[in-house]
Amino acid sequence: MVEGEDVSRHREVLQEKIVSRTAEVAVIGLGYVGLALAVELGDAGYRVTGFDLSPERVDAIRRGESYVPDVKASDLVPLVEAGLL
Repeated sequence: MVEGEDVSRHREVLQEKIVSRTAEVAVIGLGYVGLALAVELGDAGYRVTGFDLSPERVDAIRRGESYVPDVKASDLVPLVEAGLL
């Protein structure tokens, strides 16, 4: 367990990573909400790792294909190509 000064230091490090966009984000479940969230975080400059039980979804994302009507492939492709998603 982290206590006292260690907590403050960890908080500072996390805040710096958020501000500098070097924090890495994980999204669990890449359905309607998860994929949209992952794309928005990627657009904001964060590196996003998505997890899903469906190999078909994961493969589609790797190909830059969207299976969610509200997420355009044209928004997804640049993130995949840049390694942000």
